[in-house]
Amino acid sequence: MYVYMKLKIKTVFISIGLILFLGCQALAQVKPNVLLLPLNDSMIVFQRSVQKIAAYNGISNDSLKKIVHKNSLNRLISNFGAFNVKTISDFGYPHFSSSIAGDYKQWNSFKINYTSDSNGNIVFNPENEPGSRHVYWGRIFTEEQKEVLNALIEKEKIDYIFCITKFEASTPRPFNRNTHFSLHFEILNSQLNKIFGSKSYVQEHLSKRVYIDVVWYLINNSIDEVYRKSLNFIKTRERK
Repeated sequence: MYVYMKLKIKTVFISIGLILFLGCQALAQVKPNVLLLPLNDSMIVFQRSVQKIAAYNGISNDSLKKIVHKNSLNRLISNFGAFNVKTISDFGYPHFSSSIAGDYKQWNSFKINYTSDSNGNIVFNPENEPGSRHVYWGRIFTEEQKEVLNALIEKEKIDYIFCITKFEASTPRPFNRNTHFSLHFEILNSQLNKIFGSKSYVQEHLSKRVYIDVVWYLINNSIDEVYRKSLNFIKTRERK
């Protein structure tokens, strides 16, 4: 009887321990909610080097824009498996990003670093990236847009707003013959404060007589670089 009671008590403690462990695991696996704001077509820019390649392959400038718009959404959504990602269109606002170009502004690329003061309180320190290569285009929201975002943040428990602000493929001649592919982005927290803003930077020397698949490859690389930068930043922030 004594042995039986010991085994029973041991089994109860093991069961409780297992329940607590699984509960902690479940909490640790809670995914942040991310709201994704897509590109405005007016902020997709191809200079002549890429336009010539598209013409050589029988592809219009409008078709190029549609593919960039689609790929920037689909690749980011599929890559951000560690988060619950929804687009603004999922909540019935398909034209939210169709604003005039005046709703955008150039900023120095930055990220917020988190440190602790002597009392153990979290301190937010912006760290800028100097140089023209690190200048990106960010959003300026109207009051009406802020009302929409705040309502979604409250209703859907949004943790981060991820804005894709501009895509450009440019050749800064005459000193550089490489074509630069950059996707600009910024991340806002649930108080609509900018906490990260930057752009990808992929470059390649291109002839106008190359297959369009080369351009798709470089565009996708620029999108994936944005994903890597963002993922590293958010993961670091979530550990704080």
